[in-house]
Amino acid sequence: MELSWLTGMAVGDTVAQIQRRDPVANMQQVTQQGEGRSMIDVTGVKVFSATKAKERELLGELITDWIRTHPEHEIVDKIVTQSSDSEFHCLTITLFYKHGPKH
Repeated sequence: MELSWLTGMAVGDTVAQIQRRDPVANMQQVTQQGEGRSMIDVTGVKVFSATKAKERELLGELITDWIRTHPEHEIVDKIVTQSSDSEFHCLTITLFYKHGPKH
């Protein structure tokens, strides 16, 4: 399953575009039969991405602010992805979380 399908994001989206959409995807725990593996139990995914140098510098603050304003979410995993071509360097941080009780 592609993350862009889960979040409604496209490659090259800016931080401002991501903030406007606030993508959240609901997932259920899935066990892969025969392989003895299971995926983490999450109820949401939040993706932060930046391609411009200034946006990449501010990404940590943006993520910290989001976590502080969503205390009901328990972060259960994260993926940090870096990709680049001849002109652009993209940093993407994906947070997987479970909804908890409202604070």
